[in-house]
Amino acid sequence: MKGRIQSDRCSSVRHRIAAAVCSVAMLGACNQASPSTDDDADDTPNADDVKPSGDSDGGAQGPTVPAGDSGPTDVVLENVDEYFPLVDGASWTYRHTHRTNGQWEELVTMTSDTYDGQQAWIIDDSPDLNDQTTRQFWQWVGTAVSRVHREQRRNENLVLLVDYDPGFLRFDSTWDRVGAGGLNEYQRDEQNVDGTNDTSTRQQQHEVLSVNDTVQVPAGTFVDCILVERTRLDTGSVSHFWFARGVGKVKEEDAETLTLEELIEFDIP
Repeated sequence: MKGRIQSDRCSSVRHRIAAAVCSVAMLGACNQASPSTDDDADDTPNADDVKPSGDSDGGAQGPTVPAGDSGPTDVVLENVDEYFPLVDGASWTYRHTHRTNGQWEELVTMTSDTYDGQQAWIIDDSPDLNDQTTRQFWQWVGTAVSRVHREQRRNENLVLLVDYDPGFLRFDSTWDRVGAGGLNEYQRDEQNVDGTNDTSTRQQQHEVLSVNDTVQVPAGTFVDCILVERTRLDTGSVSHFWFARGVGKVKEEDAETLTLEELIEFDIP
């Protein structure tokens, strides 16, 4: 399946989270930053360094989730591939809009491989505004697809290695109904190129808010999306993710950094 789509099915909206990112007229200059250690930002450059100003002059505010849902509260989810395709050779292109850094496009590719002797999927992305790239290794951990290892490079030079035990959750096959989710706790072991290391335990709470959301992004209109809210418990930061059947992640919003990520196009063999 390939390209941009427009759905001709019913596009009645059950939930909408208001886009809270300020529009950017031109790409802003970006200072070189240290490697991102904020996993919850999903490797968005400088997302851990940029905070909302909190002013009252009409600036962007964080996304809000409308209460209530009159649509279906569950979905038949027979295989995780339905909403989170794990396909060798697949690719997705996203447009990032960041309050300070401006806009850029990211190409994400997937390759089937092995890691530590087990089936894995390698996820590579194109350089960001800091000329940083990441390589992630995803594996099955119980009922979920999780990131177990990440390598970060700047100008093709390795700057950071991170291991996750048991894993940083990306999608769970039990997310088939409103209210599904739970606690994801993992140990994060970081090794920096300067020789400094850090080990910490982090917790994230996931909750399915809708299984029939309608999302409009540059790639098209997607209906019956699974909307998931993720909260990092030590910082309270909240992110929202939309997953479309047969496509994967089509949209992401970060309420703390006011960062928006939207699918532009995709190619799933």
